[in-house]
Amino acid sequence: MSSRRTWVSVLIVGLTLVGVATSEAGGRFSRRSLRGTYGFSGAGTLAAGTVQAGLVGLNSFDGAGGCDIRVRLNAGGTVVPLNAAECSYTVNSDGTGQIHVRFDHPVFAGPFISDFVIVDDAKEVPFSVSDVSATTVATGTAKKQSNEKD
Repeated sequence: MSSRRTWVSVLIVGLTLVGVATSEAGGRFSRRSLRGTYGFSGAGTLAAGTVQAGLVGLNSFDGAGGCDIRVRLNAGGTVVPLNAAECSYTVNSDGTGQIHVRFDHPVFAGPFISDFVIVDDAKEVPFSVSDVSATTVATGTAKKQSNEKD
C-alpha cells in the first residue's frame, strides 16, 4: 500500500511539472509582454490602392490592453497628424495579437485593425494595418524606444 501511494504521488508531481513546463513554453506571451513606448514606421496605400501613404509615429502600451497612438500620416504628399481616440490591444500566447484603434480625424477615423507579432524579446513588433472596409493596407515595424545610455 505504501509503495502504491508513493507511485501515485510521484505520478501526480510528474504530471504537474509537465503541465507547468508546457504552459510556460507555449504561453509565454500576454498583454504584459507589450509595455512602454514603441516608435514605428510603415508604408501602404489608401482609397483602395489609389493613394500611396507612409506613416511614422509612437505607440505606448500599458501592459494591460490599453494603448495610445500618435501618427503622422503622409497621404499622397499631404501630412495629417492623427491621435488615438480609442485604442486597445490583445496578445495571444504565441506572441501574435491585434490592435484596435479609432483616430480623432474625421476622414481617417477608422476603425483600424493592426495584426502584429512580438519578436526579439519584445524589442520589435512587425505589423500590418487595414481598415474595416478593406480600402487601407499598410505594413511596417515598431521598435521599442529606450532611454538607456549606450
